[in-house]
Amino acid sequence: MRIRRIARRMVRSRCVRVPKAQAEQVRRRLAFAGALRGDLRPGRDRDFVYLPVSGAAREPVGTLCERDLEPVRKPPESYRETAGVPSELRKGLPRAFDVIGKVLIIKIPDGLAQYRREIGKALLLARPEARSVAMDRGVQGEDRVRDLEVIAGEPELETTHVEHGLRFLLDPSKVYFSPRLATERSRVAGLVREKEAVLDMFAGVGPFSIQIAKRARPSVVRAADINPAAVEYLKRNLRLNKVSGVEPMLADARELPGKVPPADRIVMNLPHSAFGFLPVALELLRPGGTVHLYEIVAREGLARRREEVAAAVEGAGRELLSVRPRLVRGFSASESHYVFDLWID
Repeated sequence: MRIRRIARRMVRSRCVRVPKAQAEQVRRRLAFAGALRGDLRPGRDRDFVYLPVSGAAREPVGTLCERDLEPVRKPPESYRETAGVPSELRKGLPRAFDVIGKVLIIKIPDGLAQYRREIGKALLLARPEARSVAMDRGVQGEDRVRDLEVIAGEPELETTHVEHGLRFLLDPSKVYFSPRLATERSRVAGLVREKEAVLDMFAGVGPFSIQIAKRARPSVVRAADINPAAVEYLKRNLRLNKVSGVEPMLADARELPGKVPPADRIVMNLPHSAFGFLPVALELLRPGGTVHLYEIVAREGLARRREEVAAAVEGAGRELLSVRPRLVRGFSASESHYVFDLWID
């Protein structure tokens, strides 16, 4: 029975037989000529490699022959093609998910939650480089941690995520991290001027702080977070990326006034509640400084939120020199993730 299964998988193909020592050189020549078949794996024996070729192989680069070869198994283009979900529900499968290192995180609608195991298996099939798939039930608590259920793969979720050449070790079930802000983090790092003092009020595992310290020349980056697990990962990531000039702090942002010196630039990446901390940031900001305030805002409420930001600045006795709302990414059908870049005297 085993022999029959193998036989059914094999495909007869025209091949170029070459000695093993010449195989890579010949493979490149055939690929450049458009004659190498990509749907079949090369065959091998003790002395020769058998390169599958199409009819375009005319150059005498080896001995032509025929051989049974194994097809290349290509993963499906989308997990939605193979997920074990009734056809009438398939259109409700999410089209997007987060990739954090080797962990895939997906939000599954309530009507499809009973098929979460099948969805997880299909995701692993479509993304063979992944190790685990977790269902996201939403961000919980003061520590901003996702409530995750592993639905496929390995139960351990600690992973290393690479962003702009930097490595971030984290466990997404213990700390919050969004890979979708990579471009935004790079943008902010590019705005930091030499010798600025930067305060990252909700630093997490350090994606803003470490990128700023690595790319810019600040005098210091003070990175605070209320989650002890996030601060420990931040310290490990500083060592992992060989970064200096960042001061990790386990602290509630509300308690920072009086504990840290004033900053020239403050990053407020707490999108569901950062606005409530704006008075604290204003206490900590030097005149002429910059605040990057991240907010999840209903699109029709953007103008109102801008007015509320201006009122909060004026109410604190500060002058708002400029405010520029900028779309970071979509969030839901009615809401988007914005950053308000504030210049304040």
